[in-house]
Amino acid sequence: MWTKRVLYGLVGLYMTISICQSSYFLARKRSKNHNNFFDYCFCVTNSSFALSWIQEDITEKLDCVSKYIPEQADGERNYDIKDDEITRKYFMKDPWRLQTSMQSNFNHPILDERWEAMNVIKTEYVERSFEKVKYQHFQNIVLKKESFDIPLSIRIEKEGHIFLCDGEYPPISRCYWFMLQSFSGMGSAIRKCEKGHIPSEPGKLPQTSCNEQGVYKIHTIVPTFLSNKMWSHFVVSKHRNVLKFSQFSDQKEKLIMEWKDYDIPIDVTHIIVHSKENSGLWKIHNFEFLYADAASSEVNLGPPIFSDTFVCISMYVTMCPSCKLVLSLEDGQHVLKTEEFELKHAGWDQIKIMTENANTSNAIKLLVTTKSSDPKPYWAIDKVRLCRKKEFRMLKSRTWASCQLISDSEQVTDVKGPSQPNLNSKCPEDTIGEFCVPCLWMSITCYNLKVCKERKCVCSAGYLGSDCYQFCPRKTYGHGCQKQCTNCKYDCNGVTGTCPGGCRENYYGEKCDIPPATFANPPEITEISYTEATVRVSNFQLENSVSYPIAQYYTVQYKTAEASDINWRNVNDRYHKFNTTGIFKILNLTLGTQYLVQSVIMEPNGKWNINDHLKVNNFATRCDEISEDDINIETSKTTARIYLSEGTTLTCKSHFITLDEEGAAGFSNRSGTFLTKLLPYKSYKVIVRGIQKTYEKKFATDEKAPTVVLSLTGTAASATTVDLKWTEPLSLNGVFKHYVVEYQHVSYRGCNFFSVESPTKFRRETENTSVTITELIPYSTYEFTVFALNTNFSGPPFSKITTTASSEEIQPEELLNFVQIAVYAFNGEDGDSAQQMTTSPLDVPKLSDDPEFVISNGLLKILVLPNKVRGYTHTYQLLVLRSDKQSNLELYPNLQEYELKNLKVIVECDLSQIPETLEIYVGSLQQQPSCKDKDNSSLKAEITGNITIVLQNFFKNECRTTIYTYNPVEKMKRVVVNPNYYWPPVLLILVLVVTFFVL
Repeated sequence: MWTKRVLYGLVGLYMTISICQSSYFLARKRSKNHNNFFDYCFCVTNSSFALSWIQEDITEKLDCVSKYIPEQADGERNYDIKDDEITRKYFMKDPWRLQTSMQSNFNHPILDERWEAMNVIKTEYVERSFEKVKYQHFQNIVLKKESFDIPLSIRIEKEGHIFLCDGEYPPISRCYWFMLQSFSGMGSAIRKCEKGHIPSEPGKLPQTSCNEQGVYKIHTIVPTFLSNKMWSHFVVSKHRNVLKFSQFSDQKEKLIMEWKDYDIPIDVTHIIVHSKENSGLWKIHNFEFLYADAASSEVNLGPPIFSDTFVCISMYVTMCPSCKLVLSLEDGQHVLKTEEFELKHAGWDQIKIMTENANTSNAIKLLVTTKSSDPKPYWAIDKVRLCRKKEFRMLKSRTWASCQLISDSEQVTDVKGPSQPNLNSKCPEDTIGEFCVPCLWMSITCYNLKVCKERKCVCSAGYLGSDCYQFCPRKTYGHGCQKQCTNCKYDCNGVTGTCPGGCRENYYGEKCDIPPATFANPPEITEISYTEATVRVSNFQLENSVSYPIAQYYTVQYKTAEASDINWRNVNDRYHKFNTTGIFKILNLTLGTQYLVQSVIMEPNGKWNINDHLKVNNFATRCDEISEDDINIETSKTTARIYLSEGTTLTCKSHFITLDEEGAAGFSNRSGTFLTKLLPYKSYKVIVRGIQKTYEKKFATDEKAPTVVLSLTGTAASATTVDLKWTEPLSLNGVFKHYVVEYQHVSYRGCNFFSVESPTKFRRETENTSVTITELIPYSTYEFTVFALNTNFSGPPFSKITTTASSEEIQPEELLNFVQIAVYAFNGEDGDSAQQMTTSPLDVPKLSDDPEFVISNGLLKILVLPNKVRGYTHTYQLLVLRSDKQSNLELYPNLQEYELKNLKVIVECDLSQIPETLEIYVGSLQQQPSCKDKDNSSLKAEITGNITIVLQNFFKNECRTTIYTYNPVEKMKRVVVNPNYYWPPVLLILVLVVTFFVL
């Protein structure tokens, strides 16, 4: 009998037709035994699709059937239709009978949980030549129809071969040969081979007929439809003389190859598989089910069900398009539930019927009714079982492997990827997966679990890290370690959040998340005055009282509602017995102020149980409304005090708020409200709020000194004028009056280097930001100062040093009357010092006119008219030179500079006392008193060659020279002017200035 003693009352999704979301996950738990690590792997799904382990090594078989979780309770049993003869008698009732899928006309691919129990055939490739080729025959499948469809699942990389033969062994049978991704994976083919033409030994080629009949398909993309990483699903079809090979995906068949046999078709009876170059796994979708092809009414299928109020029956069904299946649950007296099902597509579906109105005292029967208007109806039922509201299926393995959900999408999941914190889970800490599967159902704890879906992994509650070996940080727990366990006395369990070390004071429960017992209602406010309030406690209902010791005493506490007030004060030192009404009078309150009150229970240790869960009441003391005349405002330059007039002691406390001003600050005390950081001479308004009225008051701050003027510049327009410009201050801080410009002469920049003693300060006033100052001393330093004035204050000064331009340059002739100038420097302590220098250069000696040359009595007389030199001179002389190899110029070294080395001085004249006309004789010893013969004795009266006249002006170490050369015969002359150093007036001024600063 079907019995059901224990049912799990978990909230789940009621499903009728199981079009399930294909959701599943893979969990790995790593354990350690004798210093060795080993893995437990769990593949769990909430869908009806099959599950399969996938190992990288396809040669190692790892296949099993999933089981439902939670597991059945003791005494609970599910009966499969094919379990035994006793069970079969409950299901094999007219018109229902057993049939295999190969015998039916609707052999659809099966991808649900029944796929897991189908037989697996493994094919291996034989390389040794002395062995026979291994052909694997599906012994339980015998084909006896001319037309058929064979659904199958394959795991192989390439070179998979299917034979449809009229015998069990292909080499001695006539066969249709399906070559799947053969020819090194580059193509597939359908071949028809006669008996004896299929090789039995490895390396042998097929005979002639296999190469002459059939079809070949080239694969442009490799790999195509086969894979050794997952199961793929196909359909091999033969409909009379047409053969097809199709892939099954998304509930549709995609044709890969098709060939029509125009010769005598083979009478196929067996299906054989074989692999070449690699191993493969094969499953033929062949199974038994209940089948009916006639309508019937209320056939009782299955044994009686004994259960509590909830009953759920699940089964897989398929039927013709116009067929209907009606399921009813009855307890012998009442119909508990009736549902009608029909399918809109070919294939199998899971359906469920459930009720929560079962009577536990009566047996429940399942009644099945079939309806159809189709001339050839059919119905099929399989896998009838009891189900639960919330259930899952699980594969378990102690060997690591990937897991595939055998669905149309062919999903494969492994645990190789790094895990991330599970930040979005809303499941309890003792569950895993997006559908919150309890770890207890999997017979494990939730510690150290890595949970993966496809290639995204997360850790179970309490763990972090790429492989989920890292514990949650202290004081955190749960999925992604996002929850806080702040009420634990010490640390908490990172998975569950429980507190093994106990709770903080006043907290209870395994997680210390039960707050302390508090009054369910706050104290009652019974009376309020200006400075007093009366509070009454009469309701002693508690919250969380189950976990709290019996309360004995209580009291009332109060504080202002200001956020800065954090201290609760007892109303008085008295406390009342619990369950005894108490009247508490609060004194000395501030009028017009908000207060909070709460009732507090005394702990058994004598401490008051103050916590954040206490119920609070509030009240406000009374006060009189203010009037506008009571508001006073005192101002200064940057502050304002707002206060009420004296005699308003019972007036309500008001709030003063500045409007539209950034940067303003304020504070309050007994003297009023103070606004600070205001701007001078600026209008403001404040809002004064009373209990019912609001007033707007305007005021202005006082004047303040203007700020300093900006960007003062001075430009010398001429030797006696300067243009001043500036920018107005950032703030005048009052009513603008004018600008004041002050200036004074500081020092001379020219020959008088002394600073001006007690200079006169001049003053100008202007309303503009520019002014021109005139009548200044040329080439002098002036200090200019500018500041702004408002009606009461003057701003800080801004000073600028500016120099006037120099006068016109001094001409050289203006300096000739000055011989020397002395420059003095005085340091204030060590006396003064002086430096003398010549201010005007030596004058250049010149002839007033060309000399006259007279030859008489063999003598040469030269009449010379020299100019007087200006300025100071020490020696002024004239030399007459003539060609001579024996030059005596060593007596006149200055002449070396003028390339007169081969000339000889014959006459030297002192021009200190110059006559109007100087007569010089050449070749005679008779000279005027001012001239001397240097060497005339060897001269002859004949005049040949040139005569050179040199004028020289000496003073100290300086000399000015002029040279004239004449040919007495031709009366020709040549004048050479000495290019020696010459001091222009500008250079003289520069020397004076430099000397001044050096000293």
